Amino acid sequence: MRREYNSRISERANRSLNRRAAVVAVEKRMIALIAAFLIVTVVILCTSISAYANSQTGSKEIHKYYTSYEIQSGDTLWTIADEYLGNSDIDKEDYIKEIRELNHLASDDHITCGQHLTVAYYSAEQK
Repeated sequence: MRREYNSRISERANRSLNRRAAVVAVEKRMIALIAAFLIVTVVILCTSISAYANSQTGSKEIHKYYTSYEIQSGDTLWTIADEYLGNSDIDKEDYIKEIRELNHLASDDHITCGQHLTVAYYSAEQK
């Protein structure tokens, strides 16, 4: 009788352990599934954000062109830069340096009314 009692207790303990092991296994699978879902979601989100950012920068392609500019009374290289750069991201000092190089001007050369300079300008449309 004692043996039967011990056997029943042992069976119950084994069943309890097996249930607990099954619950733990299911919990581990759920955690792994949730982690995989989160990883896939983050990868998709990052890819989407990157693609969107690339499409936004790609749509703002700027083309560089050159034209001749006749110096007017009161013009300086700085006012010419303001006129041709507008709201672009080009550094004004670099632009003025480029005007000097294009027109073979030394830094102390003065521009005079009626003189023609080659200047760069930027446009979103291709000409």
